[in-house]
Amino acid sequence: MILVLAGTAEGRSLVEDLLGAGFKLLVSTSTFYGAWLVERTGINCTRFGPLSLDSMVAVVKENNITTIIDATHPFAAAVSKIAHEVANSCQIPLIRYSRSSTEIPLNPLIEIAASWEEAVEKAKTLGPNIFLTIGTRNLHLFVTGLTGLNVRLIPRVLPLHESIIRCQELGIPPKDIVAMQGPFSKELNLALMKFYGITGMISKESGQEGGAEEKIAACLESSVPLILVKRPSYSGECLKSNSDVIQRLRELQIS
Repeated sequence: MILVLAGTAEGRSLVEDLLGAGFKLLVSTSTFYGAWLVERTGINCTRFGPLSLDSMVAVVKENNITTIIDATHPFAAAVSKIAHEVANSCQIPLIRYSRSSTEIPLNPLIEIAASWEEAVEKAKTLGPNIFLTIGTRNLHLFVTGLTGLNVRLIPRVLPLHESIIRCQELGIPPKDIVAMQGPFSKELNLALMKFYGITGMISKESGQEGGAEEKIAACLESSVPLILVKRPSYSGECLKSNSDVIQRLRELQIS
C-alpha cells in the first residue's frame, strides 16, 4: 500500500489518477476537512490529523506501507522533513510531488521575503490596510509584529470553524475576516481589495494552483504593493505531473 500525504487540490487530483491506475492507497491529511475533500474522489481509506515522526512510522508499519508520496503544500516543510526521515528509517521509497513555482515578474511593486520574519518587517511599510492571503498558520506573526502601528489586518481564510476561531483568538474582529474557499480570480481579488481599501498584500509563492498569478495580476493592476514569501527549498527531486508519479511507481514496481 502507498501512503499519500495530501492536502491540496493537485494532491486530490493525483489521488484520483492513482486510483484510476489501480494503486492501493492510504491518504493522510492534516485536517478533517482535507480528508472529507479527498473522500469525494471515491477513496475510502483515509486518515486525518497531524503526524509526528513516531506516528508516521506507526502508520507505515501498521498499514504495510511500501512507498510514501509527499503531495503536501509547498509550505508544509515540517511534514516533508518528517516524511524524508521516515522513508529513510523504514527503508522505503519517497516520491515528492509538488506544484510548479510561479514566474514572478520584475516590478517595484513586488518584493520577495526569504522568511516569515522578513515579511513581517517589510509589512510595516504597507500602509493601514493589509490583505493577508496566507492562511492561519503564521497569522500570529503579523498580529504581534505589527502591534501598535495602527495597522488593520484583513486575513482571507478557509470558511472553517477552526480558522474563524483562530482569527478571533488573535483579536481580529469579524468584519475583517474574509472566510472564503478559492480559487479566486483576479477580478474577485480586485473587488475585495477595493472594498477593504487594501494598501498592501502579503501572500506566499504558492504556485499557479495557489492563485499566485491572480494575486500578482490584481496587485499590479491596482498598484498595490505585494510581498511574496519565498517557498521553502527542497533539495531532492520533485515530480511535477501525475503521469510522472505513476511512471515512477511502475519503475519501482510498486502496486
